[in-house]
Amino acid sequence: MDVMRIKVETKSTVKAVDEYLQYTASMLPNGHRLPTTHRKVRCILKDLGLSYIKIHACRYDCVLFWGKDPEGNDLGGLDACPVCHTDRYKLTPAGNRKPVKVLRYFPLTDRLERLYMPSHTAEAMRWHADRELHDEDTLIHPADGEAWKHIDREFPQFESEVRNVRLGLSSDGDSVKSGPMINNDI
Repeated sequence: MDVMRIKVETKSTVKAVDEYLQYTASMLPNGHRLPTTHRKVRCILKDLGLSYIKIHACRYDCVLFWGKDPEGNDLGGLDACPVCHTDRYKLTPAGNRKPVKVLRYFPLTDRLERLYMPSHTAEAMRWHADRELHDEDTLIHPADGEAWKHIDREFPQFESEVRNVRLGLSSDGDSVKSGPMINNDI
């Protein structure tokens, strides 16, 4: 993980990471298990469920070049933004096309599965259903709140499995497109 963090923070090339890994491996005793190439590191991270998907984006965040637009047009094959008409790619000095902006999407399901894999975490996930309630009027856990109870009433099939994950979203109160929001809840 640290190798990839260092690569990103220092803007190192794949070749530089390969050379760094090979140099580090040369100092280790025979039989070590350190990956010796960038590709092997990526494979390990993917096997751990920590991979990501690169999605090209418009320079001005108008669209993601992924999937289809509401009319059914394939956005992945476009070379310019359909909204502001700016180029999707810039040319490198070597003459190669490089995306102007890249979004890295980290799939949530894989990370949640990995997060809740240990038995102590799985036990903690069931705590809200297994605990004893002493006073119904006292909020000890979000499960005691009206919002949680409302979700349980609206979606009884979801509520029946106590290990289902509930995510809470919040914002800092700013809306990128229209200025400050009145309510911070999403």
